[in-house]
Amino acid sequence: MFEADDFKPIVKRDSNQLEKGKINRDSGPFEAIVTNVLDPNYGGSLEVELIRSVDGGNPIRSGQKTFVKYLYPFYGTTSEKGLTSNPGYKASQQSYGMWMVPPDVGNMVLVIFVEGQLNNGYWIGCVQQELMNFMVPDGRTATRNIDGTNVEKKKLPVGEHNKIRMAFNKPGHPVREYIRLPKPVNSDFKTVLETQGLLEDETRGITTSSARREVPSAVFGINTPGPKDKKH
Repeated sequence: MFEADDFKPIVKRDSNQLEKGKINRDSGPFEAIVTNVLDPNYGGSLEVELIRSVDGGNPIRSGQKTFVKYLYPFYGTTSEKGLTSNPGYKASQQSYGMWMVPPDVGNMVLVIFVEGQLNNGYWIGCVQQELMNFMVPDGRTATRNIDGTNVEKKKLPVGEHNKIRMAFNKPGHPVREYIRLPKPVNSDFKTVLETQGLLEDETRGITTSSARREVPSAVFGINTPGPKDKKH
């Protein structure tokens, strides 16, 4: 976990500090690449680099970086009217809402700017990477399409396919090949299931709850990347 002294703060920029002419100064929405996620105010804000345009499916980076706040799907606080100078829980406000972790640096988000003001922006959603949602919404989803040896063709918990190893990102491949991209085994979780005797138990052990299981999807849920793996 980061401590307060570890932060390289996201710097809020004035709109007149941003280079004019590269981005139309309207409300958006715009696609942007996440460049910094360390918000010293603990508010979920991001520093992002705006995407000027898209050419052949590849984003063209504009060089314009700006600060955007997290727009909660739901958030609030109890009224200030009941505040007093007395100590104690009931004399202060309580907050509530739906909180999510920020996306990793390098991911794309959609941002808007209130009344076109580049110093008053919000990130409102995340842009999905093509074909990279097998682990959503359960990061331990199992499949028989294994990158490596799987002699018994068991369903095993896996990660996403390796883009460098897999040459399926070229035009002309049938859709079925994209669906069956082989994936590396999550050996740590596989060991846990083997130890518990649950590796072949589809009720209490492995799961098939993936966004790529069927169309239309019958899966619902949320997962997060979890803490940093200190073993690697």
